[in-house]
Amino acid sequence: MPRGIYKRGIIHRKFHSRETKRKIGLANKGHKHTREFSEKLRLRMLGKKIHISPHTEETKRKISQNRKGKGKHIHKKTLLYGYKKQDERNDSAYQNWSKQIKIRDEWKCRINNNDCFGKVIAHHILSWRDFPELRYKINNGITLCQHHHPRKRIDETKLIPFFQGLVEVK
Repeated sequence: MPRGIYKRGIIHRKFHSRETKRKIGLANKGHKHTREFSEKLRLRMLGKKIHISPHTEETKRKISQNRKGKGKHIHKKTLLYGYKKQDERNDSAYQNWSKQIKIRDEWKCRINNNDCFGKVIAHHILSWRDFPELRYKINNGITLCQHHHPRKRIDETKLIPFFQGLVEVK
C-alpha cells in the first residue's frame, strides 16, 4: 500500500531533505548511464510507457539461467543444505495430541496464577527433538499460557521436573 496522503487522485509523498539530496548526489557523482538507458529515460520523461531495466541483456540471460527450475521463492535452508524442512508439527497426529492435552487440562494454563494471559499452548515437557518416541504421549504434554511458556531451551530444561509434577497431580 503506498504511503502518503491521497488528494484528488494524486499521491503526495514526503520529499527528501536537502541534506539527503546532497548525500544522494555525492553518491551518484561520476556515475554515467549508457546511451541506450539515457534514451529510454528521455522517452519515459516525455510520457512514453517504456520499461527501463538496469540490467544488460547478458546479465538478464545469466539471471534467467540461474533461476531456471527453481520457482519463485526458495527457502534459505533448501539452498544451504539441499533439503526442504518437513513441517511435522502440522500433521493430524500432532494436532490430535495438542487437542487432547488441552481437553485434559480444560483449556487452561496449568500454572494458573494472576500472571496468565494469551492463548493456551500445548507444550512438550521432554523436548520434541530429543525424545521422538514421546512426541505423541499425553503424559509428555502440558497446557501453558503464552506468559508461562518457556522461551529459552535452558529455561525449558530447568522446568522439566516442575512440569512433570504438575501433570502427575491431575
